[in-house]
Amino acid sequence: GYSVIGGLAIALSLFSFLELRLIEQKVAAGEQVAEFFDVSLEIRRFEKNYFLYHQATDLAENRAWLSRAEELLRSHLTPFSALADGQRLANLQGDLQRYGALMESYAGSDGDELLAAAIRKSGKDIVTLAEQMARTERRTLQALLDRHRQILLASVAGIALLVVVIGLLLSRRVGRP
Repeated sequence: GYSVIGGLAIALSLFSFLELRLIEQKVAAGEQVAEFFDVSLEIRRFEKNYFLYHQATDLAENRAWLSRAEELLRSHLTPFSALADGQRLANLQGDLQRYGALMESYAGSDGDELLAAAIRKSGKDIVTLAEQMARTERRTLQALLDRHRQILLASVAGIALLVVVIGLLLSRRVGRP
């Protein structure tokens, strides 16, 4: 009986180890999604600075952050595809390219307000989708942690109950004679 309990404890430990590795992978994916969200906010910050001050450095920073966002999306496609379907990811990539083209057009113009409004809308769409993906990733991670906690508690309670039952059976068999 106690060897069964030992086997169950080993199996529970192995299961916990594997679950924790899965959680670790989800945390790493969450970091990538959070980084994308932060980068999208930086894009918007330098966009606004450029609209206000029309400095070339702000435009250059906007371009650099936009390039970083596109690179993040390309290099970490797996975590992003787990959070958004292929169509939404394609739309996001298109939105980033369209945003860059709009910013380039605006830089070549003399403050076209219609173009600025289109840039703001495109930037808002990018940030909104990035925020939704970050929120979804946090919820997924929380659900995974909750599930792991419940399984772990149920397993420990089951093993404890098994230990008590086997202990009672052994004490009756040994104590009665």
